[in-house]
Amino acid sequence: MKPTPHRLLDHRNRTLERLNTGAPVFGLFLLSASSFLAEACSTLPLDWLMVDGEAGAFSKGDVLHMLQAMGGSDVTPMVRVSHLDRHTIEHALDVGAFGVLVPKVDTAEEAVDAARFCRFPPRGARGINPVRASGYFSDVPGYLAAANARTLCMVQIESAQAVENVNAIAAVPRRRRALYRHGGSGRLVWTARRRCGRKDG
Repeated sequence: MKPTPHRLLDHRNRTLERLNTGAPVFGLFLLSASSFLAEACSTLPLDWLMVDGEAGAFSKGDVLHMLQAMGGSDVTPMVRVSHLDRHTIEHALDVGAFGVLVPKVDTAEEAVDAARFCRFPPRGARGINPVRASGYFSDVPGYLAAANARTLCMVQIESAQAVENVNAIAAVPRRRRALYRHGGSGRLVWTARRRCGRKDG
């Protein structure tokens, strides 16, 4: 009997596939550094789970354990990093995140950096050390071949400056999504939608 390939060797990003068809996706932000909670949430009918490294208190080891806890499901594991930082973004991807959300991106130049840090050369500047993402180096060629296309790079529009630059940010190549922060920034969300040509909500 042929053994079932380990889930670490499945490089499909199902959330990205759904987004590319125009379908909605649903998930949760995880603020508690509890792998038990992460695993429990991964049993829910969700598309993605986001380890919230900005609002939560996570060490590098915590992020790894949270992503490992999601590994028994089809949920897409993602990480919101604390800020725009190459090492932090690369670490999240190397330990198995399929997507990264970068907060407080105010300019197109910052969006370009976020996209570059998520991509391997020649499309980006990410260093090659995909420890867990490649199945602990058991499938480095397969991971490198799939990583640029599978990685969901997202940035958050959260300030008046970012709203002024929203069209330039949205036009950045390889940056797949721009998110408008909810909560206390409702007016900025509405303004950004108007600037993007959206008049709903």
